[in-house]
Amino acid sequence: MIYGIGTDIIEIDRIEKAISKHGQNFISKLFTLNEINYCQSHKFPAQHFAARFAAKEAFIKALGGKIKGMNWKDIEVSFEGESEGEVQKSKRPVFKLYNIALKENNKKGITKMHLSLSHCKSYATAIVFLEI
Repeated sequence: MIYGIGTDIIEIDRIEKAISKHGQNFISKLFTLNEINYCQSHKFPAQHFAARFAAKEAFIKALGGKIKGMNWKDIEVSFEGESEGEVQKSKRPVFKLYNIALKENNKKGITKMHLSLSHCKSYATAIVFLEI
């Protein structure tokens, strides 16, 4: 049974400007080391950072809203079958949850998480389905 659905769209230019203005402080506040390594391995990292930002927003919406104490890095976008520190480019995207996000996910009885990401030159989008 579906617990929640979330979607988000963001202008890639908005992420690119934030990275230009705040640099590593912005990136390290929102993204895990694995996400940073993945995004920076591409020719246009801002597209990939934007897709991950949209995924985190969509997850929060599907879960029912921001949870007190939850950190952006409590939600990581990874790839199915990916090992720690490994950059994989061909598998389906999945969430890895930590700390408050993991506790809240378990508390709500979420058993499956579905994530789809997409981006073009100007926009990145994500949709999330959570099942119980």
